[in-house]
Amino acid sequence: MDDIDFCAGPANQCGLPNTAGRFETDWWYEPLDLFRYSAPGTLDVTVGGTKYFSVDGGATSIESFSTGTEHGNGWQASHFGPNVQTLMRPFVGNGQSYDASAADLAAFDAIGWDIAAVPEPGTYALMFAGLAVVGSVAKRRRQQA
Repeated sequence: MDDIDFCAGPANQCGLPNTAGRFETDWWYEPLDLFRYSAPGTLDVTVGGTKYFSVDGGATSIESFSTGTEHGNGWQASHFGPNVQTLMRPFVGNGQSYDASAADLAAFDAIGWDIAAVPEPGTYALMFAGLAVVGSVAKRRRQQA
């Protein structure tokens, strides 16, 4: 959506032959754009207006998208709105950090990312301790036999 936002202006900033603002047959889209709706059942990849992320055909609005840097609210259209505390917001200020919200995880899942928990260092320590115990028991059994 960011490229469409940039190129869809009346000045045809990208020099495309497609000046009518119709990009359906072009390469512009990213996976998250497949979940951009303006109303239930209305997949909407046009520039500007109110769009939201939904995984059920637009019936449920999970999070609003930004509307674009060129023809919208000044923030990248490929991100969630600037007024939410998510990883997918257009910016993160200096010294700020956010954990992934439910909306972030839904977006990552929708575009095919596998979100898996990263084991803590203590988990590895416990695993190696268990392997050491199994190894020592096996060694003792061999020595007794």
